[in-house]
Amino acid sequence: MRGPDSYQEGRPSWVDLATNDLSAAQEFYSGLFGWDYEEVPGGGYYYATSGGHVVAGVAQGQNPQFPPMWTTYLAVESADAAADRVRAAGGAVVVEPMTVGPAGRMAYFTDPQGASFGVWQGDEHLGAAVINEPNAFTWAELYAADVDGVAAFYNSAFGLGAQAQDFGPDAAPYTVFTAGDWGCGGIMAPPAEDVPNHWHVYFGSADADAAAAKAAESGGAVLAGPLNSRVGRMATVRDPQGATFSVITLTEWP
Repeated sequence: MRGPDSYQEGRPSWVDLATNDLSAAQEFYSGLFGWDYEEVPGGGYYYATSGGHVVAGVAQGQNPQFPPMWTTYLAVESADAAADRVRAAGGAVVVEPMTVGPAGRMAYFTDPQGASFGVWQGDEHLGAAVINEPNAFTWAELYAADVDGVAAFYNSAFGLGAQAQDFGPDAAPYTVFTAGDWGCGGIMAPPAEDVPNHWHVYFGSADADAAAAKAAESGGAVLAGPLNSRVGRMATVRDPQGATFSVITLTEWP
């Protein structure tokens, strides 16, 4: 489905990859999702496109000490005001608000439990132009050891609500972030002891099993699944450079 004309405050609106081997990463994701790339003026940053629509960003990481990773960005009306609210709520500003040409304004933060994320104040670039379909950004999930505590932070800093879900006695506890009436992300405890608190990205796939197999054949690794959930079939994957993400085939596409 086409992305909204504007993203509500606090809703995940953009994701991008910082990697240590840009050309290899582009080749991997092109093979997996069929993405093409458009270089953003200024160099070093590329829009990944699916069907001619911008769906994600890919760039060479600027700090070799940071491992390759996908970053989730929350939409804001003002990156500067968001920075003030993050500090007041107990988070930390990692990169102060900065203008990115005519595209918009951004900043990087960590929440009180150490998960890093960005904010995006869109101008010419509002965020993902296509969402919730195969080969496009579909869901963002926050792994946090203290779900109630981190939900309170995102409510204070971004006005997000949090609704606990009842998926039955055998399911792990799960909470959904809400922006108004829109369920816009999830919160759950890390799925394993060695998984740190972080934001995790899901991309849609027409066939999660085939996508997981393709990722493994292309030098990546399947970390979990494919498995069925209440919303669809999914697998967690690590790309050849080490960035993790999930693919999901939704039971019902919006």
